[in-house]
Amino acid sequence: MKKKQSPIELCLLSFTDYTWQHLADPSFRPENRHFDLRHDFLIDSNFAGIAAELHFFKTNEHSFKGVRRKVSVLLFDATDRVLISTKWITVGIPKSGSHCRKVVAFPFEETEFRSGHAFRLQVRDDNADQLLGEGCFRTYMEGQFGDPSTWYKPVIGGLLPDGESELMKSFDPGTRKNRICNIRFEVWDALSSPRPDTMPELEVRLYYPAEENVFVDFIEPRNAYRGDHTCIVDLPFRAPECCGVYYVELLCMDAPIAGFVFTTDRNLEGHWIGKGLAPLDEYDYAGANRRYNESLTDDDELEDIPTDQDFDALLDAFIAPELKEAAAPASSEYSDNSDISDSSDESDSSSILREAPILNTDAEHPILDDEPSLLSELDDLTGLSSVKEKIITYDKIMRFCMLRATKGLELFHSPLHAMFLGSPGTGKTTVARLMGKMLKKAGVLSSGHVVMKERSTLIGQYYSSEAEKTLEAIEQAQGGILFIDEAHSLFQANDPKDPGKFVIEALMTALADPDKDDWMLILAGYPDEMKRLFELNPGFRSRIPESNIYTFEDFSEDELMEIAERRLEKLDFTLSPEAREALSRRLSDDYANRDRNFGNARHVMNLIHTEILPAMAVRVMDAALADRESLKEIHPSDIPISTPKAVQRRKPVGFTFSSAS
Repeated sequence: MKKKQSPIELCLLSFTDYTWQHLADPSFRPENRHFDLRHDFLIDSNFAGIAAELHFFKTNEHSFKGVRRKVSVLLFDATDRVLISTKWITVGIPKSGSHCRKVVAFPFEETEFRSGHAFRLQVRDDNADQLLGEGCFRTYMEGQFGDPSTWYKPVIGGLLPDGESELMKSFDPGTRKNRICNIRFEVWDALSSPRPDTMPELEVRLYYPAEENVFVDFIEPRNAYRGDHTCIVDLPFRAPECCGVYYVELLCMDAPIAGFVFTTDRNLEGHWIGKGLAPLDEYDYAGANRRYNESLTDDDELEDIPTDQDFDALLDAFIAPELKEAAAPASSEYSDNSDISDSSDESDSSSILREAPILNTDAEHPILDDEPSLLSELDDLTGLSSVKEKIITYDKIMRFCMLRATKGLELFHSPLHAMFLGSPGTGKTTVARLMGKMLKKAGVLSSGHVVMKERSTLIGQYYSSEAEKTLEAIEQAQGGILFIDEAHSLFQANDPKDPGKFVIEALMTALADPDKDDWMLILAGYPDEMKRLFELNPGFRSRIPESNIYTFEDFSEDELMEIAERRLEKLDFTLSPEAREALSRRLSDDYANRDRNFGNARHVMNLIHTEILPAMAVRVMDAALADRESLKEIHPSDIPISTPKAVQRRKPVGFTFSSAS
């Protein structure tokens, strides 16, 4: 007996992800997200789920009939070959229509998205027992493999006209019969162990000149067959009639890794490397134009790398001021450090003074390379003056150690493990990631990635299984940083059976293991609670000295305003003078009435995304405004007025160790 065919067919299936920040907006719906053809998603602390967009059409034999069909959507973990979620939807297409769009969401809290796994989504008409279509995607855990911007390293970029074998920096299609060429990037798969079974796809964005037109495609890199890890990414491109400066950007999981500019009004032989291959901070046509004009007078193939002959002179010039500043006593944020210095005995010295750091010898002159300074990234962060001062000092110590290595001198190393004291939204996670990059660049850590954990992710399903989960987390963090947020919650003094004690015991064992020195532990949390954690667990004191305790102060009113202005500028919004005053007043009130749970920078982001911009959108749409200025400028009426409340003022951040214990 012939099976009855389904009256509908699935013509398009695409995916998107959404974040907790999206869910904080009461008006947010997954169906309003932008769906595209990406197949790889990054799971980080803001990841809230994945949604699938399904487009159904009537089959030809039902084109003049109405259709109503119940459809099942099944999500499989293709790596483990198990069904992990099933949802049912009703597809309804009226007689007069031909198309129906449905969006199915899979929240992170309800679905087990495991890092490095492939997932398959099947759409079935169960009544007809027919598979309508399927699609695949993969997930990657940010903390497991580090920052996605480091997964691939750009080598060269350029244009490859159809039928030719040599790359060009720019080309004039008017001089050729065929206007088609490939936009090509050559990149190096730079991930070391641990690494996923399959490297993620790369995204190519092509910005057309002087137009708000961006072409986006997602491409699986192909092997260059050179016997190394070099991969090729090709995007076919047909040059239009308009001339001007184009900008093409290469991204991995939304993180830019390379980009170059070109024109279609001249032929330039060669390819882009070095500075000519660096991605723009943010695309704008004027900036792309400036980059291209500067490149015409620059020899991009010459890098500013010192030669062997002048290296010693440069080294001496560098080390003199650095040593002078590093030798100066750092100002302490705590009144007494006698307990910390006295609590370390000889038996613990192996965990405090490592015999030698792992030096990164890939760069010929690692100190004098031309990579962007990580300290400049730190300096760009708002506030955090005391944290910046400590990290700058620590960076100088790392550089000093590297300079000794270049002279064949014996190496020493300062304690790695640290404590971050501060309230939510003060930049602790951001600074941890920068420290990971810095320590990798200095050769102290082999990877520099950050693994984020908290009590809920370390407490096991069964009592006393916490040690196993903690050891798994430490293993994931090998070569990088294990960051435990709200670490004070691991120890519940009033509950002797609290399983958090097993996490602490496992951490203590790992910290005392001299064979496991390629990792860093950062404990983060509120100051008072962290003080009690230290008092009740003196083993932490012997491994986290005062110099490695970083205090993240609340942002001031002016700093909160600076954060807001930076965010709005990045989103291409402007504040009218009156709106700037209104926003300043609102943030001043919020700061004055802040309580223990005040979110600092996070509070500013939520205010912008869940209150100011929605209010502006309603005002603009109600007034039927469509000009560019109206879509950009925020008015004072868009700034909500704060509601004062009686709160207990927050104590200053930081604590002092007592000399008596």
